[in-house]
Amino acid sequence: MSAQPLQGDVPRQSISDLADLPHPFEAGFSEDFAALFGTAERLFKAGSKRIVVFRGEDLRRIAALPAVGNMPLRALAERAMEEAGDDQAEHDQPDVSNFGRILFNQIFTANPPLHGPTRQLLAKPFGMKQVAAFDDLVRGVVDKVLAEVAGAGEIDFGFDFTEQVTAGFWGALIGLTPSEQRQVVEQVRAMTSFFFLVRTAAETVEANAAIGAYLSLMATAIERTLAEGNNPLLATMAAEFDAITIEGKPESVALSLAANLIDGFHTAALAAANATYQLLRHPAAAAEVRADAQRVGAAIDEGLRMSSPVIVTHRYALEDFVFDDVLVPAGTAIAMLWAAGNRDPDIFDDPGTYRLERMRRYDATFGGGIHLCPGRNIARLMVHRMLARLFAPDVRIELAGPVEWITQSTMRQPYRMPARIDIMPA
Repeated sequence: MSAQPLQGDVPRQSISDLADLPHPFEAGFSEDFAALFGTAERLFKAGSKRIVVFRGEDLRRIAALPAVGNMPLRALAERAMEEAGDDQAEHDQPDVSNFGRILFNQIFTANPPLHGPTRQLLAKPFGMKQVAAFDDLVRGVVDKVLAEVAGAGEIDFGFDFTEQVTAGFWGALIGLTPSEQRQVVEQVRAMTSFFFLVRTAAETVEANAAIGAYLSLMATAIERTLAEGNNPLLATMAAEFDAITIEGKPESVALSLAANLIDGFHTAALAAANATYQLLRHPAAAAEVRADAQRVGAAIDEGLRMSSPVIVTHRYALEDFVFDDVLVPAGTAIAMLWAAGNRDPDIFDDPGTYRLERMRRYDATFGGGIHLCPGRNIARLMVHRMLARLFAPDVRIELAGPVEWITQSTMRQPYRMPARIDIMPA
C-alpha cells in the first residue's frame, strides 16, 4: 500500500460508490459493519466530494498523513447548511450561526500552524502523567452522584449518572455552580441533533439555541473564575492562549474551552454509558470485573471497541495525495469511520463478539494521528472510576428495560438507558 503526497502524473484507480454495496448500509449505524468488510474495497465514495475510510490500518495510515487535516470551518458550514433541511428553500433555512461559532472555537477545525498550539491548551494539562492529579476529584464526584441515584428506582443512566459525573468534574475544575452544572447537562442534551448526519428544521433550531445558551453560560463562568484569580489551571491556559499570535485563533480562552469541553461533557459520558451497557449485556464478564477490579481496564477497552462513542469524524485533503494507488484531490472530505476500525476482522478475531480477555492490539476509539483526542486520558480516567465503582462488590446495577439507540448520528448514543442502581448493606 502506498501513502504519499502526489508527485507527477499518477493514474487514478476507480473507487466504488458506497451506494453500490450489495447489502443495505448506513454509514456508521451498523452494529458490526459486515457490509463493508464483506467487500474487497479499501475506500468508498460517498457522493462526489467525499470518501469513506473504514479499515483499521487505513484509518491509522491516513490519520498520520501530513496532507490530511481537519475539516475547515468553511467546509463544515456548507455541510451544516445541507443538513439543516433539504426540503426548505435557501432563504427559509434555519439559523445555524451558533453551529459556526462553536466550530470556529474548536481545535477540530484548526490546521497547521494553528492546530498545534491550540491543541496543546488541552493536551498539556491532561496528558497521561498529569491526569493522576485529578483522580481524587473524579472519585469524589462519582461517589457523590452514585449516592444520589442509588435506591432511587428506575433512572436514565446517561442523564442521571454519567452526564452528572462529567458535569460535576468539569464544573469543579472551571468553577460552575451546582445550578450551572444542571443547566449544562440539559443544554448538552438539547444539542444532541448537532451530531446528526441529517436534521429537520425543528431539530436544527433546537440545537442552535442550545449551543448558544451553552457557550454563553460556559464562557461567562470561565471568565468569572479567571477574574477571581484563584484557579491556576485556568490561569495557565489563559496565559498560553494569549501567547498564540497566529491568525484565526479562537475568540477567547473562555470560548475555546467551552467549545472543546462539549466532548468532555458529552463524549466522555457516552463512553461510560456504552462501556457499562456492554458489561450489563455480558453477565459473566460483569461478574469477572466485580470479582477483580484489575479487569476494569479490559472492560473499557472491549466495551468501547464494541460500542465506540464516536462513530465517524471528518478529515480533509489539504493537498492532493495518493493512497493505495488512488488519487485523492485536495478539498476532498474524508469520513473516518473509527467505529468500523474497531470491528475490522483483519485486526480482531470474531470482531462481533465481546471478549474481556482480548489483547489490546488496536484502538480507534479516540481517533488517531496528530488529531488524536487531546482529552482522551481524562475521559478514560472518568470512565474507569465510574465502572470501578458501579461494579464494586457492594453495588448492584441492572438494565430496567430495553435500550433504544439514536440512528443517523455521528455518535453511538442511546435515547434513554433505563437502569436501577442499589448499594448493598455492609
